[in-house]
Amino acid sequence: MSLSMIRRFSFLAAFAILVSGATVSSPAQDDVIKPKKKAPAADQDDDVIVPKSKAKTKTPTVGGHSLAALLKQANLQFETVQNKDGSIMYKIPVSLEGQKTTVLATEIQLGQTPNGEPIKAVLVGSPVAAFPSDYQPSMPLYKAVTGFNLDSLFGKGIITPTGVAYTNAFWLSTADVQTLNYYLFLVHAGRLELKKRVQAVFAEE
Repeated sequence: MSLSMIRRFSFLAAFAILVSGATVSSPAQDDVIKPKKKAPAADQDDDVIVPKSKAKTKTPTVGGHSLAALLKQANLQFETVQNKDGSIMYKIPVSLEGQKTTVLATEIQLGQTPNGEPIKAVLVGSPVAAFPSDYQPSMPLYKAVTGFNLDSLFGKGIITPTGVAYTNAFWLSTADVQTLNYYLFLVHAGRLELKKRVQAVFAEE
């Protein structure tokens, strides 16, 4: 991925996250990630004949779908907001262990494959802090966000002229419901950790 593409990710993520507020009126679900457990196979004698069963054809859940379809397939509550550029932002309430996060997600197209298929990604994130109009980010704040990014394996914190946010991204073409739930959890956990570090800086100012 080129440097210009990475910069585009950062800009679009910041734009998507800070373009509107994060208040959601609909209640969040208590559990977002619900991995399915496979039932253990029953013990069988070595001489028992077991015919091979025909594999059931599953409806494909990857490739060519939209973020909206993925959200509906995951049976998640969400609201839609139209951005200034005409794109759609999805506001997804997430609740885990009594703490809530409104995850903001938007779908972008980065280009096309040689076959003409769109290359799409989903930008996800959440606001952490909103700056007053006369606020100037301090060096300790930059250090706190940089330290968070060095410690974080997934996603990153960004500082924009209007605030601090946590952002992440994943490819839409290979995403399924489990991928979506995983990234919703990452945004929730990442926002809470980044919030702790930012609050510590604000407390000293």
